Amino acid sequence: MKCPKAILVLVAAILAANGPSHAATGTARTPHAEARLVAETLSVRPGQAFTAALVLRMKPGWHTYWSNPGDSGEPVRLTWEKTDAYEAGPLQFPAPRRIEMFPLANFGFEGEAVFLTQITPGLGLRDGDFLRLKAEAYWLVCKEDCIPERATLELKLPVRAAEAAPDPAGRELFQATRAALPRPWPGEKAALRESPGEWRLVLTTPRAAFPVPSQADFFPEEPGLIENAVRAHYSAKDGEWHLKLKRSSLGKALPNPLRGVLTATFAEPGALPAAYRVEASLEAPASPLRASWLIAAFFGGMLLNLMPCVFPVLSIKVLSFVHRGGESRARARRHAWVHVFGVLVSFWILFGVLLLLRAGGAQLGWGFQLQSPVFLLVLIYLLFLMGLGLVSSSAWGASWMGLGQSLAGKSGYAGSFFGGVLATLVATPCMAPLVGSTVGIALSQPPAVSFGILTCLALGFAAPYLVLVFFPGALRWLPKPGAWMKTFEQAMAFLLFAAVLWLLWVFSLQTAVSSLLHALAGLWIVAFAFWFSQKWRVGKAAWLLLLSGLALGMAVRGLRPPAEDARPIAVAEAKWGDFSETALAELRAQHRPVFLNFTAAWCLTCQVNERLVLSRDEVRRAFAAKNVALLKADWTRQNPEISKALAGYGRQGVPVYVLYGGEPGAEPRLLPEILSVGLVLEALNEIPTPQAQGETP
Repeated sequence: MKCPKAILVLVAAILAANGPSHAATGTARTPHAEARLVAETLSVRPGQAFTAALVLRMKPGWHTYWSNPGDSGEPVRLTWEKTDAYEAGPLQFPAPRRIEMFPLANFGFEGEAVFLTQITPGLGLRDGDFLRLKAEAYWLVCKEDCIPERATLELKLPVRAAEAAPDPAGRELFQATRAALPRPWPGEKAALRESPGEWRLVLTTPRAAFPVPSQADFFPEEPGLIENAVRAHYSAKDGEWHLKLKRSSLGKALPNPLRGVLTATFAEPGALPAAYRVEASLEAPASPLRASWLIAAFFGGMLLNLMPCVFPVLSIKVLSFVHRGGESRARARRHAWVHVFGVLVSFWILFGVLLLLRAGGAQLGWGFQLQSPVFLLVLIYLLFLMGLGLVSSSAWGASWMGLGQSLAGKSGYAGSFFGGVLATLVATPCMAPLVGSTVGIALSQPPAVSFGILTCLALGFAAPYLVLVFFPGALRWLPKPGAWMKTFEQAMAFLLFAAVLWLLWVFSLQTAVSSLLHALAGLWIVAFAFWFSQKWRVGKAAWLLLLSGLALGMAVRGLRPPAEDARPIAVAEAKWGDFSETALAELRAQHRPVFLNFTAAWCLTCQVNERLVLSRDEVRRAFAAKNVALLKADWTRQNPEISKALAGYGRQGVPVYVLYGGEPGAEPRLLPEILSVGLVLEALNEIPTPQAQGETP
């Protein structure tokens, strides 16, 4: 009995994918392709880089995949043997072509594809040695069916002290491959414009004589951004190329800049190469302020007052209200306006600094200030000094806070202004409902629109003080000052000391242990200076400020980066993996549900959610029952990859919680900033429970 041909092909494919690797040679053959590892030189020189190539030649009708495979598939991979003898650079992909398989489309290669990589021999090699290059190549080859294939490839090249000798036999291959690699876009500008349902890529050519292609297409580096099966609609006019890209139904936000490869077909003979690397910056639409944005920003700012992030400065806010109770209405209104102005100025400065840093290429988000150890030190020392002023029994100690009854005129208003500044600096790093989306919108708009949105956010945050301005009758509900206020102030000081402890913990996660010791020693000096100033009235505030400045300088000078193997400790001892785009992509390829936890040690809302919700036994059991992979993106220190990922979900700060179902192409679900056990369990219940092994559906 003869076996059907399909069965023979299937058996061969299984042996190719799961059986032993091919013999370690420079060339290997699989059922559907031939793989070769080729060097550009006949010999190598220690420390002198050269180019190697992986050449894949597939049978007619079969194809493999680009770095972004499109709607399905896996990119070609080349994994080098770990050795000190050489260093291998990343694989350089040629420009892909669109492979349509209705209703999907893939990006890849048919026929022969050549992938270059740079090899740098180690300096320890000696004349007369042999450099042994060994790598495992993996590719997915598809026709109607898709079959994974792999091969182990090896080359031995002699080491010579003289200049490396090129291989004449490979000159044509390497020259043609380099010529076909995507080149940087030579035009004047590459911009991305947003419109309903699509993105418009606008490329400005450098001169009128620049050849205009008859057809063009665009392949983004990052998957999931566009509908791959819908070809880009191309047009050219007035020195600009326009490509309309249909947005993906996944709703994923575009990275800024958008990177990808532009392919162009030219009718003119001798035209420029037809593949370009493009980095297009997102152009904010010149749209006016929307009332819905302003309303959301204002109410988001109000809700920010209820977040745990505001607790460290709660004592300042409470004492401000208490002291206003004993003043005239006119004076209370003036103090309220000064406090609001302090909040506004702080928001404007923070936003301006963030825009400048982002324009310089820094991947930063809202709340970036608490990612700086130096800023943390300044905040720690300020809160510590203010706590000492509150707990002191002397009038001078109270006056240091800027909140005592003896304050008048300029110093009193300075205290109100400073209270607004400090509240903003501590509270803004954490997100509240409506705040995350509002800040995300603000950072994607022109400066004038962003300014309006952030101003409404600041006014919402300062709303409790605005009540005193517009509704002076509310002063009647505030307690009247008296002897009880001193005890109350001293009690409030311990909220500030608790904030100091929290910030010291955050500081310890960003630096080395020795840096923490320097910071603690500086606090000891501040405490001594405060006691000495009160005891003998030597120099008063000048003496205190001098020694405090010296202590702060000592702490800053002692800053050290954390050990390479040190990372923030999770509050909840759950089995969280470290977030990366690669890890997320691998889990999504396995069709596993994934829960992303974007968090930071300085975000108190994040810590509350982790302790009260994510670490609960019933939530852990639900994660396990649904086979959900847990990934934690810890933003305690600056991390450009996490900043980019947050922007991809339309957020600029933490906390952010994202749940992916296990179905292919499942859209991510963003959970609210404030979690509850019921809310998380409800979201998990929508994910199908995995079937037990051997169970028949």
